[in-house]
Amino acid sequence: MKRLMSWSLWSLGMLLLAAFAAALAVPAAALDGMAGGGGGRQPVALLLNDSSLHLDVQPHLDDQFVMLPLRGVFEEMGYEVHWENEDKRVIIKGAGSILVLYPGNPLYAVDGVVHRSERPPYIHNGRTLVEMQLLEVVEAVEDIYWDRQENLLRVAYRKVDREERPPEEEPVEVDEAILRPRFVEVVLYPGERVERGDIFEVRIGAPYTAGIYAYEVTFVYNPEKVRVREVQNPDFRPGKEFLIENVDSDEGRVQYVQTILGPAAELPPRQNLLHIKAEALEEGTVPLKDGFLKVTLLDNSAAVIPSAVEEKILYIGP
Repeated sequence: MKRLMSWSLWSLGMLLLAAFAAALAVPAAALDGMAGGGGGRQPVALLLNDSSLHLDVQPHLDDQFVMLPLRGVFEEMGYEVHWENEDKRVIIKGAGSILVLYPGNPLYAVDGVVHRSERPPYIHNGRTLVEMQLLEVVEAVEDIYWDRQENLLRVAYRKVDREERPPEEEPVEVDEAILRPRFVEVVLYPGERVERGDIFEVRIGAPYTAGIYAYEVTFVYNPEKVRVREVQNPDFRPGKEFLIENVDSDEGRVQYVQTILGPAAELPPRQNLLHIKAEALEEGTVPLKDGFLKVTLLDNSAAVIPSAVEEKILYIGP
């Protein structure tokens, strides 16, 4: 199986197209939306290492999801929690990891790897609330026990030690792509498991990322396991946008570039970037992650938008 390799001609072409077309473009700024919680909340008792907390916003059950006040819980475990008002996002640091999330967005990243929560975080009474599932990817959390009958959540954790760096030591540099990613989602239709001979779709989109002027998608796959039948963006606008696509069935590679033509003052999020329709040929797995699926986003000044792609694996049964 071949790993993802850069194709400089395509990347250069995309940059030149975007830079040329954006010469007269007006910069645009848009913020990701924030979703509020629903009604019918039920209080939840929370114990961290068998101790209760005094929280200004209490944990509660919202549409069957246990929602927790992020700052109160994570700071109690020793993490640093930062709210960035300009970008409307939360950055959590501790235990050697960085977690980035946006209220209203079900996607979040841990050290640049994108995960999906069943219930997006939201702001309630000035506090960001997150679904209990988020604790499962936190290094410090050792055990989670949810008692639905009693509405009681017990969390066992080890305290995160905040490292104190000597004043003369230089700050540790953090990769911008990890610290400030925008998220690209990957949806498998009809699901993550198919049988030999089935037709499936890989739907790639950026429904929570505004400001995309041009983009490139590269997908590398095993042609013995998958046959790509069609690639398209259902939202492509002829005359207003330009695209280049190439499907190499022998090598197992899809490459797709799309850019806006002319100035664009408003650049709302793109629900769809690319749909790949394919046929499952042989039993096995099709990885859709770093090394096999790469998405590069550009704004209207031809600058790269730091982004992270949701990782998925397609399982092909007999």
